[in-house]
Amino acid sequence: MGEVHIVGYHTCSLDNGLAHIQTHAPFHCNRERKQWLTHGYYFWTDSIHFAHEWGHQGYAGRYAIVKCSLNLDSTLLLDLVGNVEHQLYFGKLLKDYQARFAELKRTGRVPQNAEPTVSRIISHWRKKVRTDRRVFPYVAIKAQDGYSRVNIPFVDSGRECMPIPTRQQLCLFEEGYECIQNKELVHPSTV
Repeated sequence: MGEVHIVGYHTCSLDNGLAHIQTHAPFHCNRERKQWLTHGYYFWTDSIHFAHEWGHQGYAGRYAIVKCSLNLDSTLLLDLVGNVEHQLYFGKLLKDYQARFAELKRTGRVPQNAEPTVSRIISHWRKKVRTDRRVFPYVAIKAQDGYSRVNIPFVDSGRECMPIPTRQQLCLFEEGYECIQNKELVHPSTV
């Protein structure tokens, strides 16, 4: 237990202007679109690097970045990047969900060719919180995808490699918004 301090970089569109961004960012993601870690406030963690990449890719270069300090109770963060116990727990949630998913397929409530996804699993367990908070007590999830630019072998002739950099995101759910302690517009420069 204890507190976890994370620096997060929130990338957003410049469409409403810098004054709006300074006052209202970070912004909740689009509820009409499927999201990797379900719905909430998204941050690239630890470095501004991927915030810039997302700005170029997702906003065609017309973007702003807000740097935020996030302070979370460690029991409220599901860390799928740096905590093996959390990864194993997510594996258990996946296994439990797979049985439910098979039933949904049998009854036609999901397409036959659909598969369990990270987003579906999280969404399912977040809905269960309404009746039993102990199953999924988290207000934030930190995860990474398989992206890396370089895979460096640990030893000669070894198959295992260290991927760098890893692309990590944190999704902060609405109920965790108060974990945002400080925010600062860092791109574009206002000086």
